[in-house]
Amino acid sequence: MACKMGLAAGVVCEYNPFHNGHAYQLSETRARTGCGYIVCVMSGAFTQRGIPAVLDAHARARMALMNGADAVFELPTLFAVRDARAFARGAVALLDALGVCDWLSFGCEDIAALDAACAMDESDPAVVEHLHERLARGESFARARGLPNMPNVVLGAEYRRALESMNSAMRPIAIQRAPRSCSVAAGLAVISASELRSMLPDADAVQPYVPQDVYEIINGAGGALRFTANMDSFIIGMLRTMPVEALALAADVGEGLEHRILDAAGFAATREELIARVKCKRYTYARISRILAQAALGVTKELAAAHPEPEYARLLGFRESARPLMRMIGRGSRIPIIHKVGRYRYDPVFRLDMRAEALASLNAASQERRRGDGSLTSSVVVIK
Repeated sequence: MACKMGLAAGVVCEYNPFHNGHAYQLSETRARTGCGYIVCVMSGAFTQRGIPAVLDAHARARMALMNGADAVFELPTLFAVRDARAFARGAVALLDALGVCDWLSFGCEDIAALDAACAMDESDPAVVEHLHERLARGESFARARGLPNMPNVVLGAEYRRALESMNSAMRPIAIQRAPRSCSVAAGLAVISASELRSMLPDADAVQPYVPQDVYEIINGAGGALRFTANMDSFIIGMLRTMPVEALALAADVGEGLEHRILDAAGFAATREELIARVKCKRYTYARISRILAQAALGVTKELAAAHPEPEYARLLGFRESARPLMRMIGRGSRIPIIHKVGRYRYDPVFRLDMRAEALASLNAASQERRRGDGSLTSSVVVIK
């Protein structure tokens, strides 16, 4: 079948790991848009919460391709470990640059709350004053804007903002997240990715909540599974020996937060204890976790300012049936498509991806899988 412009929907994702709720979103996206293809932009070695993904990017791309996606590209680390606005801007810009997506689909816990938040006119002086008052009381920016404590509502608002500011032709479509009681495939239940991660490495425990082929990938992963607790000594040691000026360079650090973090690092024995000591109403768990990843990887304000949008799209995998789509992307993308590392080893943004994979691999369960080559030497996944 020939691929035509406007027959693809873009999805921003992490799939950490892929589960029945994700399969539901992809199925609903295809049904509601009538798209012929689904193109995913997925976080690589690290996710937006500042933690290493439980499996490398190619394994997670394979999960997606087996369950509704047609092509998967990697969101560069420079955007993957940033706040909601930068994360959304990077992902939307990458999808827009590919030149084939007519839709941007995303999951959302509360679409009514999303619509209400997006209706706020931030150019209104009264609204701006109200925002400043709430920020002065110590509230986070998302809470000050009236967004509920729902990560996907916050991201959804930023996706819409990015589409509007870029004047993108992609149209947003919010998919109500499948409730926990929803039976989406063969009677299997839905729980969150964070709950699934807490069950690992017990693959049998997650089996009811993931498609069968995803269970088989997880069950066969063994020592390749990556766990955040393995970062404790590295993170604490790094902070205890880091000058305060160096931590201040991290992209999400501001308002003297570097001092608060380094003070806590002197007492905390684990990464979780460190975050618990620092977080408050103004500084959320996710923000502190991202800052720790940014400091470890070298995600600085200077690098972020120099590269406000992705300048390449690394292909992780595609389905054989999507070759017409891939040809169209190859002809029409406004940014280069990376199939192999090659000359990009010396690109400052891609080198960040390389560092992220090298650090994430240290969290593998088995010593053999901590050697650091990992995903960067893997071939593009092709699913027949």
